[in-house]
Amino acid sequence: MSKQCDIVRDILPLYVDGACSEASAEMVKEHLTACADCNAIYQKLLSHTNEDVLHEESESVIMRHEAKEKQRDRKKITIAVLISIALCIIAIFTAVFLLPIKIDFEPVKIDFPFEVEDVESVEMYHYDGVPASAEKKVVVAESDIKTLYDKFKGLSLKDKTAEETAGADVTSFRFNLSDGTSYDLIYACYGVKNGELKSESGGFKYFTSADIGSYWNNLNKELEATPVNESELPGSESISQNDTLSDYRPMVFVNDAFYGDSGKTISELPANVNSIGTITNTVSQSAPLPEENFYSNNCPTGSEIYCDDEIPERIYIKLSSLDNEEYSIYERID
Repeated sequence: MSKQCDIVRDILPLYVDGACSEASAEMVKEHLTACADCNAIYQKLLSHTNEDVLHEESESVIMRHEAKEKQRDRKKITIAVLISIALCIIAIFTAVFLLPIKIDFEPVKIDFPFEVEDVESVEMYHYDGVPASAEKKVVVAESDIKTLYDKFKGLSLKDKTAEETAGADVTSFRFNLSDGTSYDLIYACYGVKNGELKSESGGFKYFTSADIGSYWNNLNKELEATPVNESELPGSESISQNDTLSDYRPMVFVNDAFYGDSGKTISELPANVNSIGTITNTVSQSAPLPEENFYSNNCPTGSEIYCDDEIPERIYIKLSSLDNEEYSIYERID
């Protein structure tokens, strides 16, 4: 195709419409006579009616409109997918980090390795926060023994950890068997429907919402409670020979010394006392208290500590959990 063909084809539409100059029209006419290809294009243009042009233009418009609609649809689908992904991410985040996760624990039962007929007596022990205040009751009536045995057999326990707090209410049971052995159960109540039942004999520690502590008062109101030494309490024999019972009693560590709860309180501080700080950390009473200043295994954090200038082996603690003006007396453990 020559350069002249390009020029002629560019102005053919004008030539067909009679809109080009006389000189251009003459040049096109001469070229069409000599060039079969350009003349074929010219003939095709002549054969197109106005209706054909309108039809082609309409189809072109429709095709462009359909293309735009498809583009809009693709955008809508993309936006919908992105919104769905965002909602899924929000739902997952809410479920994992914001909503409380409830785990259902399978209930477990106590499997006693003995029968109720093997039990000769049951010793019940109880203290509220301070082992030094422990008391004991001895159950010998067969009906009472069977009541205790059946109650524990029927308990629904859960294999999860209780939320421990300082100063638990502890009730223990020692089943004395006819073969000379015993089976101990220790129940620690940390709050309403929040308790722990464990047994060194059975090798377990379970959560329970049952009010086992009520057995102490309600089993038999005629049973006499007598004071008992800490060393007799169930579980005390599990302490190693290098430890002492005082390591596990309610205490605080202040100014490089251990101070144990004497069980005594006063309503007004003596004149010669000074504030020396507050309890900063509270740990479990089931293990020795670390030698860290202002640590305690029974006083809540924030409890105020006062020292006595005239009696250095004594300190006073006002529990942050109490609103009244009452101070507990702690004696230094040498």
